Amino acid sequence: MTSVRPSIQPSQPPLFFWQNMPAHHQTGALDALASGWSAPVTGVWCEDVSASRRSQGWAAATRVSLRDHFLPSSGWEQQVDDLIDGNRTAIHIFSGLGAYAPVTRAARRLARTPDAKMGLIVESPIMLGWAGVARRWKARYHYRPFLGKMRAVFAMGELGLDFYRGLGFAEEQLFPYLYQEAVPLPGSRSPDRGDVRLVYAGQLNERKGVDILLAACRALPRQGWTLDIFGDGPLRPELEAEAARDGLADQIVFRGIVPSSALVAELPRFDLAVVPSRFDGWGVFVNEALQCGLAVIATDKVGAAGLVASAMAGSIVPSEDIAALAAAVSRRIVQPDLLRDEQTKAREYAPRLSPSRAGEYLSAALRHAFLDDGIRPTPGWIA
Repeated sequence: MTSVRPSIQPSQPPLFFWQNMPAHHQTGALDALASGWSAPVTGVWCEDVSASRRSQGWAAATRVSLRDHFLPSSGWEQQVDDLIDGNRTAIHIFSGLGAYAPVTRAARRLARTPDAKMGLIVESPIMLGWAGVARRWKARYHYRPFLGKMRAVFAMGELGLDFYRGLGFAEEQLFPYLYQEAVPLPGSRSPDRGDVRLVYAGQLNERKGVDILLAACRALPRQGWTLDIFGDGPLRPELEAEAARDGLADQIVFRGIVPSSALVAELPRFDLAVVPSRFDGWGVFVNEALQCGLAVIATDKVGAAGLVASAMAGSIVPSEDIAALAAAVSRRIVQPDLLRDEQTKAREYAPRLSPSRAGEYLSAALRHAFLDDGIRPTPGWIA
């Protein structure tokens, strides 16, 4: 009788994620990954969630299985060197080469090791104007020495994939990825409540394009809609004054900054989210809106716009095209059946955006890229 030998599964080495801070839109997937990885998984953070980010409503997500290692503000160089030298056979995933000195130092030190297990989690930098050109050249300088060393580049959305493909990373190195957030699944929506309730959440600055949204509002029907704007920034006084001059102060309400958890609790009361950015490397508000059962209109310069296309729960319009944005919003004001259908599709799609799903994909991709284990996984959030 021929015996069947059990297949030998590759052992899982320790994992280190080198990032600037434990951002709530990344740690959920890392914690989910850590819960099923057989070796320790550690987040190495340059700092805790900063005061600046907390003022924008960010909050540190709870970590259960993911280990924390916070680098000190002084003397961090020796800790970085010790972590790399003591864990050269581990898998190290870096975020922000050239932007965060500890991350850059760690990557350069590890790169001296033959067959180092290195990867990236990255988004496209802001590509606007001459500053965008400068950022591309800066990225070329920092990433070119690593082109042949990174076994996996987890890039945020098509914008991220296109940017890092343009730097010279090969297709087999590139893996689609996404920011994600734990949001309770939406229930069924209540019957129509009259006016279509539009919502925007984010900073009030030029890059986020809220001025474009207000210009589009001037072309909407004078009745049948309201807009709530969550967030703050340097353009807020100007935007409030503009809404008043246009006679829209009763329809457009500026709500200020609220924590992410409070925003998510409010979103199910709205119908349609609008993300009018001139450029957004990702735009986690897209996730939050879809997860709360809203239709979404986003520009083609929003990294997360691919989620809208996959969900078939809204529309993607050209960035800075006021007429196209106004037409997309108007269509959903005057066609409630279309809006209800897109809201249904958002609710059906929402489970695919959970941190646990992202963690499962990340685990499979890491095993494939670093351990030759399994076929290349397909992201569950892509249609």
